[in-house]
Amino acid sequence: MLESMNIWKQYITTGNQYYEQNMAQASAAYMQAVLRAEHLLAQGLQTEDAMAALLVSYHNLGDLLITQGKKEAGIACYERALKLLKQALSTEVQGSERHGVLLRGTGQALTALYSVKATADNHAPSVFVEETNIEQCMEGVNHD
Repeated sequence: MLESMNIWKQYITTGNQYYEQNMAQASAAYMQAVLRAEHLLAQGLQTEDAMAALLVSYHNLGDLLITQGKKEAGIACYERALKLLKQALSTEVQGSERHGVLLRGTGQALTALYSVKATADNHAPSVFVEETNIEQCMEGVNHD
């Protein structure tokens, strides 16, 4: 697991280094990071690190795509991260440590998705609406 996490860190670092200078190379590195993060989450070990890797990978790729003017594709990255975390969450025993980590990650993914959609649409998000949506979706996650 440690070796896989180190490889993921190399991909993310490479993507970050190329973000401003060479978006094609940054995109390729982020895609590799996404694949590695999905693998880490599927392994089921060190859930906290795997969840963080998944969110960072998809969010960095999504931000890059939005910066390139590919708003729908960028938002789809955020949606994919949320979907994968919800899928992983649905297979866990409620109350387990892994369930708690995935539940927290799902909330973070949902908040990030809401924020990026609001920003991409040039709408200022409402704090009240954001809190309501998070509560509704978290209930849906627990009952899916």
